[in-house]
Amino acid sequence: MANRGSVDAAITALEQEEQVLCETTGESMYSLMSDYAFRDTTLEIVVAASPVDPAIPGDCPHCQRVLMILIEKGVDFCLKVFDPSDPEKISWLSTLKATPAIKHGDTIMTNVDDIAEYLEITFPDVPLQPADYDLLDFGCEIFGNFFRYINNKYEDQDSAFQEKVVANLTAINEQLVTSGGPFIAGEKLTLADCNLFPKLHHVLVALGHFKNFHVSDDHLMIVGYIGTMMQTNSFIKTRYPDSWVHARWSKYIKQQ
Repeated sequence: MANRGSVDAAITALEQEEQVLCETTGESMYSLMSDYAFRDTTLEIVVAASPVDPAIPGDCPHCQRVLMILIEKGVDFCLKVFDPSDPEKISWLSTLKATPAIKHGDTIMTNVDDIAEYLEITFPDVPLQPADYDLLDFGCEIFGNFFRYINNKYEDQDSAFQEKVVANLTAINEQLVTSGGPFIAGEKLTLADCNLFPKLHHVLVALGHFKNFHVSDDHLMIVGYIGTMMQTNSFIKTRYPDSWVHARWSKYIKQQ
């Protein structure tokens, strides 16, 4: 079970979200660009643009995953933003037009799983590989079930889609119980968290806003997990306003 201290810390972090975090996280993307956009290094990463400013990173959970890995590893990198209206600006990406993408010397990659594996192998000083390889994708099926839930156009089917999301949350909660937390694989943040949490964040922010769906008292370990992840350096540096998440998923609601 989640200990009282971890739950209290998570609740405090969640209570502060509207008053503190969401007021400053738009600015955090400008800070991220300021910190990494002009680095003279052989490793470049290109991410999707923000919906409010094509010059700064947006809310793509796959891009956030790669950025979190780089920050956790302390790797020096040059950050660029792909603007679809000016694809030739980044010459090596203009024909691929996919994000996230990395260029490291002569190596160019656009598959996010391949990128994560490459970074783990190439920059081993801060290892993030979980001891259990199967945890790398643990819990990520929630993103597909979330998409089907939020894209559902038939009200009488909503409960069935919601049950699948709840089942995914239960599995995540049980894994946190098994590992002892506060992270998916145990005491240390790993690639599993960098993969899962950006997706989980989208799921909970969007469903809370559009479906009035929230984590229940049956999932206290997830509450603690949210609070812990929200306070990690890599998430704080790559955090975007919840309004960007709302905007991304609103188009599916409007179609209903």
